[in-house]
Amino acid sequence: MSEIAGPKRGADHPDREIDCQEALEAQFQDLAERAEAAGWTAQEADTALLALAMSRIKARMANRDVEEAIRRARESMGEG
Repeated sequence: MSEIAGPKRGADHPDREIDCQEALEAQFQDLAERAEAAGWTAQEADTALLALAMSRIKARMANRDVEEAIRRARESMGEG
């Protein structure tokens, strides 16, 4: 399996997300094809990949919210 290419542009560049998609696409397609080769339908694999991506997003958002709540609590206690 090939390496994933790093960012080509700065963090504020409008095409950075597209660059990331291009960098991940080959391995993403490979993962979907491997799932199908294992006996899952294309729809099952696609749905699972989407659900996993959404779960990852939700977990990162929840972690961010907890970290923010901790920061506010520390500030209110004079620790920040």
